[in-house]
Amino acid sequence: LQAYLEGEFVNLTAGVVYTNYDRNLCNTDAVAKGGEPLHIGMDFNVNNMAAGIHVMRSGIAYAVDEIIGAADTPAVINIIKSRYPKNAGFSINAPRKNGRIRDRVASVNKALCDPQGNRSYYVNVEKCPNIALGLEQQAYDKNGGPDKTGGFDHLNDAVGYFIVRQFPIT
Repeated sequence: LQAYLEGEFVNLTAGVVYTNYDRNLCNTDAVAKGGEPLHIGMDFNVNNMAAGIHVMRSGIAYAVDEIIGAADTPAVINIIKSRYPKNAGFSINAPRKNGRIRDRVASVNKALCDPQGNRSYYVNVEKCPNIALGLEQQAYDKNGGPDKTGGFDHLNDAVGYFIVRQFPIT
């Protein structure tokens, strides 16, 4: 009904990965302020880099921008520098290897809405339409993992890498 009568984007194939995402409840009008530290989750791919750009305020994360389809790491750096010229430099906070996919998915779902109904992750839908769409649409594949064929995985992975560092499941 949501898709056909109300014109909403909904996943029609299988269960969604990010069950706690609600476009209306998780929406924000937050944007980055000049010189404010940016927290960027990245998914590295050849000719298809993805980055979710966030700010942290009072322990809450806000997705304020996104980058998709960049050629490589230097291209992403140049995009960030052009969009945010008042940010001075870069520091890297990356684990030696990524954790379990299930832990990352659980961290994202918990940040979207924990059992007490609190949210610690919001998305500026206007500035980050692909993050919002990916959180709504990514389904599970036949093996029970997040589907990698629908085109939603790169940006969702980038967002998930950021969230799992900020809000890990303990």
